[in-house]
Amino acid sequence: MIFNRSKGVVGLDIGSATVKLVELKERKGQFTLQRIGVEPLSPEAIVDGSIMDSSLVVDAIQKLNDQTGVKNTSFGTSVSGHSVIIKKIELPAMDPDELAESIQWEAEQHIPFDINDVRLDYVTLSDDDPGLENMEVLLVAVKREKVNDYVSVISQSGKSPSLVDVDAFAIQNAYQLNYDLDPLKVVALINMGAGVTNINVIARGQSVFWRDISFGGNQFTEALQREFNLSFDQAELLKRGESVGSYSANDARKVLDAVSAEMANEIQKTFDFFGATSSEGPVDELMLSGGCALTPNLQEVLRERFGVPTELLNPFRRIQFKESDFNREWLDSIAPMLAVSVGLGVRKVGDADAADLLTRINLLSEGRRPVVARRSRPKINLGDQDPSLYFLGTGVVVGLLVSAGWWFYLNSDLKAVGAEIRQAEREVAELRPILQEVNDFKAKQRELERKISVINDLTLKQEGPVQIMDQVSNALPDLVWLRSMNFRGRTVDLVGTAFNTNAIASFIENLDKVPDFREPDTRDITRDGTGASYNFRISFEFDQKPPPVPQQGDASPEAATAEAAP
Repeated sequence: MIFNRSKGVVGLDIGSATVKLVELKERKGQFTLQRIGVEPLSPEAIVDGSIMDSSLVVDAIQKLNDQTGVKNTSFGTSVSGHSVIIKKIELPAMDPDELAESIQWEAEQHIPFDINDVRLDYVTLSDDDPGLENMEVLLVAVKREKVNDYVSVISQSGKSPSLVDVDAFAIQNAYQLNYDLDPLKVVALINMGAGVTNINVIARGQSVFWRDISFGGNQFTEALQREFNLSFDQAELLKRGESVGSYSANDARKVLDAVSAEMANEIQKTFDFFGATSSEGPVDELMLSGGCALTPNLQEVLRERFGVPTELLNPFRRIQFKESDFNREWLDSIAPMLAVSVGLGVRKVGDADAADLLTRINLLSEGRRPVVARRSRPKINLGDQDPSLYFLGTGVVVGLLVSAGWWFYLNSDLKAVGAEIRQAEREVAELRPILQEVNDFKAKQRELERKISVINDLTLKQEGPVQIMDQVSNALPDLVWLRSMNFRGRTVDLVGTAFNTNAIASFIENLDKVPDFREPDTRDITRDGTGASYNFRISFEFDQKPPPVPQQGDASPEAATAEAAP
């Protein structure tokens, strides 16, 4: 049997446009659908994955509770967006207890937030082989405030928050439950929500790459609003293929296909990063989920763009249900948008030590992993022996116990000292490159401040290269700094360093939003010598060729104008 018998949780997917609820019942490894509900959410309730109006979210959850009649009080939900940090790190091999004690210190070296401001959890990815020198650990950290907001709305609705996962891994759980993992295939799970798209790449039967994109169904809706001067609700109806006034689905097709092409571009950038930072092969298959995945013709646009099999993920493919309780046609029509809630619904309360799911993240556990209980010793029955033997036996046992206790005390003390020595050695080894990195960062920061100062001195003119430098500077996100910028005709080459690939992706997205810049092209991404940051080279073209930079002794444009005046 794959799944354990712990208490199940109700999967609650709190999205930007809808709140989805799924309750499953598991018996002998087979899941049966018990309850399902979908409640629309006002656009201003959640913006960019952050809860802006908690009362609207609480009302939606309470409506779902009333409509479905759910009795289980244990609810699980998940989060996504820029507040979610996922890292795969390599550590010296250690037992689970040692890892639980040291994970917070290790996390501080890899999380770009104050460790006290995040909720943290982890899973080990390496096989439990005592011969291995190192182990891989999947580390997940989310801003504490964000997790608390999602936990709070569940509590206010009268339910108990038992689990907080990550959207990308909830999708993976739903996929694993319903499809066979092919270790020879690289599969991209793409969950398209209203505001955020989650991408989880599976290779060798394991997650190897994750990224969230700030692009989703809202972009399709807004494009229809602009094109046909519609309200948000009208544009939503038209997006789903319904006629609105004099506008039909055929009228909307061209607009939707254009936005689908933009979505494909965003996904392609993610695949480019995956190819540049991973040794895995190219993506062999796309599995789409989320409400946005139901956009007319989007599936066909992506299939044509990437040239690989592309299909909608059906989270109920291997889940039983009574057709007297659920209409099959209706269930099939909304299945892809319920993938996250199904992935949450297969989880159990306290399933961190289960061997079922590829990822068992629970940010409410704060990185604490349960320790397997020791088996009790069997009782010894001496039968009807001579009483003197009892005294002799008791003396021997007491002596053995005292000796064993003393040995255990010394052995435990030696183990503790050994663990402290190993920990200290690891800390010293870790701190050396980090201290060097800090010094390098400070030097690069001073260099960046000098360049920014030069840019500020030139902002009065705002011409040619100066204007481009100003736009590039405005596009720089946190954790990214530039080392050089060169002009080749209408091409600009940028060389820099970033803390992680997500920061590089944000920089490229920001550059892509500048009207005068054509689509940036990632030339190269490599880890630096310490492995703590990434070096990159990006090129892009601008629409207008800047005027040449005046050489020393040349007349400025203002001077030339003055001389030409009568």
